[in-house]
Amino acid sequence: TIDQLRQEGYGIDAAPKRGYTLASVPDRLDTALVRAHLSGHPWQTLVTAVPSVDSTNNACKRLAAEGAPDGPVVLTGCQTAGKGRRGRTFVSPPGGLYFSVILRPHAKPEALMHLTAMAAVAAARAVFAVSDDLVLGGKKLCGILTEIGIEAESREVDYAVVGIGINCARVDLPPEVSAMSASLEAFTGQKPDRARLAAALVRSLCELEQALFTEKDAWLREFAAHCITI
Repeated sequence: TIDQLRQEGYGIDAAPKRGYTLASVPDRLDTALVRAHLSGHPWQTLVTAVPSVDSTNNACKRLAAEGAPDGPVVLTGCQTAGKGRRGRTFVSPPGGLYFSVILRPHAKPEALMHLTAMAAVAAARAVFAVSDDLVLGGKKLCGILTEIGIEAESREVDYAVVGIGINCARVDLPPEVSAMSASLEAFTGQKPDRARLAAALVRSLCELEQALFTEKDAWLREFAAHCITI
């Protein structure tokens, strides 16, 4: 019913003798909603949104160990044990977008040294796809963690899990984190549509997979053009 939809966060305008108009949709990470933004995409049915998870990277690693194919995505708005680089904790309060994908590249580990840099390009493309003319003032908007599993006999990569966490909304963060962090809401003045952003990430990472070995140089030039730490 209309009342039920309003209770779920949908904005619905009513006009006498003209019926109802959908004015806005809630900012929620729902599997069906993200998949709706991916109509016809080859990874559309591989996307799963969960209310909360320890770590989307851990969730994807568990799926990979069970034999999941190339392309499954796990995303959430809250991680209870988010993982950062070098064993650090990645603070993951409600309101962000925390996202991991399983890739199955057939390569030696040393052939994937550029994967994280390309993931940064994919994340930037997705952000710009939903937030025009975005300037982030040198602060950290996104964290990326790439983990790989190695086949014991061949020593080739069995799977690569690329995890991306994006600060979407203004949230309370520990002082040591907030001083260096940015959010899309803070810089654009409005909360992003996280379902659209998640779908844009899926598209960008699918493009990354297709370009991983054939367009490496072009992607790394794009990375270098935007990287402030080089």
